[in-house]
Amino acid sequence: MADSEQQEVANIVKGMHVKLRRELRKANGDHKKVWDIHCSDKGGLEKYASAMRKLAVNHWTKQSPEGRIEWCYRTVMDFFKGGGLRKLMEKQRRRREFSLDVNACCCCFERNETEANLNLVEKLYLLDVGSCFNPFAAYNEFYSVPIDLQPAVTSVYKCDFLYLDVQDIPSSGQEFSHCEKCGTMPLSLSPDVAAPERLHNSGTKNPNLDQDCKTSLMNITDKNPQKYSISDKTNSWYTPVEDFIKEGEDVKVLPAGSFHVIIFSLLLSYFPSYVQRWECCKKAHRLLCTNGILLVITPDSCHQNKNSAMIKSWKTGIQSLGFVRWKYQKQTHLHCMAFRKVAPCHTYHHSSGSSELMYIPQDFQEEEEEVRKPLVSFHSEKDESQIMAWLSELSDL
Repeated sequence: MADSEQQEVANIVKGMHVKLRRELRKANGDHKKVWDIHCSDKGGLEKYASAMRKLAVNHWTKQSPEGRIEWCYRTVMDFFKGGGLRKLMEKQRRRREFSLDVNACCCCFERNETEANLNLVEKLYLLDVGSCFNPFAAYNEFYSVPIDLQPAVTSVYKCDFLYLDVQDIPSSGQEFSHCEKCGTMPLSLSPDVAAPERLHNSGTKNPNLDQDCKTSLMNITDKNPQKYSISDKTNSWYTPVEDFIKEGEDVKVLPAGSFHVIIFSLLLSYFPSYVQRWECCKKAHRLLCTNGILLVITPDSCHQNKNSAMIKSWKTGIQSLGFVRWKYQKQTHLHCMAFRKVAPCHTYHHSSGSSELMYIPQDFQEEEEEVRKPLVSFHSEKDESQIMAWLSELSDL
């Protein structure tokens, strides 16, 4: 049954979201100014973090024990360990054999390399952005790095993701995917731009391109793979995430191309500006290794088709950065999406996108429309789901 605490913390969450959007309107869209002021309000951030943790642990988890956290876990395991990536590799191999489209050449699907990389991974490196209480620490399959603007628990690192510096690491193991014939950069250093002009959409096939890609890619199975261990600093497959995080210190820099999974769970709609949501997705692309996945979960208690235009717009925008959507599911209160990062020679690096694609309905609402919605009292078990529906109409972290 919903209680006074639940209504109180829900009011705190709603109040923060309304305030951010109100300040953005007053600042004429100066999202940087609004965000800097927001980050300086330590008391407000602590109050918000505590409220979100209470909602997540005491109410949402009880109502939906197999909710967003379990969905993320199942999706990651299905992709990396359950045959999801392998099926994509086989599909791409067939396209390369039979397609006349030059875009069918995609270096992130070189079979030997990708399978070897998967076999070398001891734990999947997972970055949980906006982590409320570090829920993924409970899974042995992950090396979880939880970050939040104002952590509610000590196991979460303090980090402003918008200002996080992404540092290129030339020694990253992803450099084994360097395809000189396609003109791609090492995948850990791939820029957020389209592939070179020679990878055009004319449909004209370079008869030597497929073979060139196969022979140009370095096959790490020839490099004595049993020596490669993520935690071993002496080898080229070492992922240096641990060097960038220290207990009790803020996280300000992370290495490019070093994460297998990045999770935006109820994160993007927290930001008052679509520019900030766009920047988060761009940063996630740099932090992920090729074939890594970005999981995006955003609230919506309406029927599946009501906000389908927004979801389609998000898909277009995120894919234009160098992702391909792999999975989508509409739950009762949530949209759940999984995007795979592709190599620069993939066709989606030719797409055009802009920050405006990352809009939410609240971006177009006036303040009066938001505050006009009355607060409700909760007296029954059925009302437990009503508060989820009410909150999901707003921006949730």
